[in-house]
Amino acid sequence: MNILLSCIGKRGYLADFFRNELDSRSKIIGTSNTHWTPGFSACDYAAVLPPISSDDYIPALLDVCQKYDVRALLSFFDPDVHKLSLYRNWFFEAGVLPVIPSHTAADLSFDKLKTWNYMNDIGVPSPHTSASLQDSKELLEKGIFHFPLIIKPRFGFGSHNTFIARNIKEMEVFFDYAPHMIIQNYIEGEALNVDGLGDMNSN
Repeated sequence: MNILLSCIGKRGYLADFFRNELDSRSKIIGTSNTHWTPGFSACDYAAVLPPISSDDYIPALLDVCQKYDVRALLSFFDPDVHKLSLYRNWFFEAGVLPVIPSHTAADLSFDKLKTWNYMNDIGVPSPHTSASLQDSKELLEKGIFHFPLIIKPRFGFGSHNTFIARNIKEMEVFFDYAPHMIIQNYIEGEALNVDGLGDMNSN
């Protein structure tokens, strides 16, 4: 079974993991938007595609799937997962199994403000979050927010542009550092990563 690893980036080691489980006839295809992608070295075939934001991206990806008889597709890049989730049915119809969450799930996890609202709705404690600088100042006055505060992109990934603000001035500067920033209470504690394993029937 040929599989496609979308936006493989530097994660060639993941291709090696898959190769250990595939038969000798199966091929691994990696995609990226640049020829200089390190992960390509671990793939049998490499395809350079338009940027994710391009209208040509999904058709180009489908063409690659058809060219290499791809039967399953995975992605290792959060914005790509969010984009692909909109077109899961297109891949199913092309005979490709997209190992991609539904758009509802992808949108909920990619948008940190929606994540926080969802946590509140289901009763899971999570740090108070605001997407407004003015509201954050009012929350400070009310004692709901307290320094230090975490400031990061609402749609960010990989901890890019994440800051700790210790006063009002830092909060204002960091909030304007990039578009669509959010502010959250800082939580002390041990950082934990949790992996979940499920099949295509949500088991």
